[in-house]
Amino acid sequence: MSVQADNQQTRQTSDPGAGRPGIGAAVGALIHAPRRYQLALAAVFAGGLVLRFWLVSVAQPTLVSDARDYHELAQSLVAGRGYVQLYHGETQAFEGFTFRAFRAPGYPLVMAGVYALAGVKPALVLLVQVLADVVTQVCAVLIAVHLLGRGSALIVLMLLALHVAWTPSLTSESVFTAWFALLLLAVVFRLPERGVGGALTTGLIFAAALLTRPIALCVLPVIGWRSLRPRLTGRAVALLMLMLLPAAGAVGVWGYRNTQLFGRPVLLTTNFGHHNAWDYGGHADQLFAHLREKGLNEAEINATLVGLEVQVMLERPGAVFLMWARRGAQLFSLAPAWETQAVLWQHTFDTGPTGSLAGRVFRVLHAQYYITYVAAAAGALLVLWRRRSLNGLLGVAACYVVLHALVSRGDMRLAAPLYPILCICAASLWVLVRGAGRSAPAG
Repeated sequence: MSVQADNQQTRQTSDPGAGRPGIGAAVGALIHAPRRYQLALAAVFAGGLVLRFWLVSVAQPTLVSDARDYHELAQSLVAGRGYVQLYHGETQAFEGFTFRAFRAPGYPLVMAGVYALAGVKPALVLLVQVLADVVTQVCAVLIAVHLLGRGSALIVLMLLALHVAWTPSLTSESVFTAWFALLLLAVVFRLPERGVGGALTTGLIFAAALLTRPIALCVLPVIGWRSLRPRLTGRAVALLMLMLLPAAGAVGVWGYRNTQLFGRPVLLTTNFGHHNAWDYGGHADQLFAHLREKGLNEAEINATLVGLEVQVMLERPGAVFLMWARRGAQLFSLAPAWETQAVLWQHTFDTGPTGSLAGRVFRVLHAQYYITYVAAAAGALLVLWRRRSLNGLLGVAACYVVLHALVSRGDMRLAAPLYPILCICAASLWVLVRGAGRSAPAG
């Protein structure tokens, strides 16, 4: 069967024309695919799984920076001390300071769950990263089948099978990307609009994602637009509010706990002020140390730093806008992030004969991103030029970049959740060049 015929058959299966096809239709398209295709899909999936198990089996988890903080918070939870960290690390300004909300709690809770079940063994957390990668792959394949056809789904899976940049890292990238991929699935298949079950399921996923990384907020404008734009009805509003209920409850509980601790509201994290201060003309560590010496707690320090940053925004809006643009562009930098070079390449793998081989493979696989990014950029431009639809994916990506630039500097690690979208854009280039894309307004 030709690629064009295969894609056409898949679209007919997953999109019968009337109503909105669900996830079951995309699954059905894979179940009824030719045997040869199923074997190819299974082989690629199995290869990616074997690669991951090999990498995590030889990895030597390195507990520095974010990974150390997550690990110590998880240990504290398991030991019954609560969500608290006495800092001992690379940042002298933080030394001996007790943090209680500097890190969002989602990923440390995952680590604490592993530690409670199997003991404090950081290497076992890497198995959770493998599972998270599997979730991401399944979501991306279903989205690709629905939007572009079975041929493109195989391309997406091939790209994600080799995407192991964050699997052996004890940081939140793999887990958050899995939550984010589930949210993308909800956006593309319009789950919040399908009834109470879809709205609540999306809401629970959104709550988990939000408490892992606050940047998950970027899906809200797209979900709200797609839910309310066609027709503003009481049912649409009610389902949207129902979707927001779990997140409101989770953030409310976390925020109440923080208010009791600090005497002021902290809804998500006390990290925004310090993380941003570097780009607003201040030396973040010196400012933190100065405010700490004055006896301020972490919430008060964060609020003070955020206030200074807002003042810079008001005084130099042009310069700040250019800085935001630069930070947005940095998300798509192909230069390895600090964690990649200083932690994963040098310490996590290059620790012995077997590790050296894994390190070489791990470094070689980084080259795939140069191909994927270029193909994704071309695919996204072609999608827009031909006015084809990716069912909200480009909108989510745009919101992510804009919101992220407002609250954080960017690098390749912080762009990790966007990689499934980039893979789908890269696959769309392959489909659209062959004239097999769907005719619909770009979205």
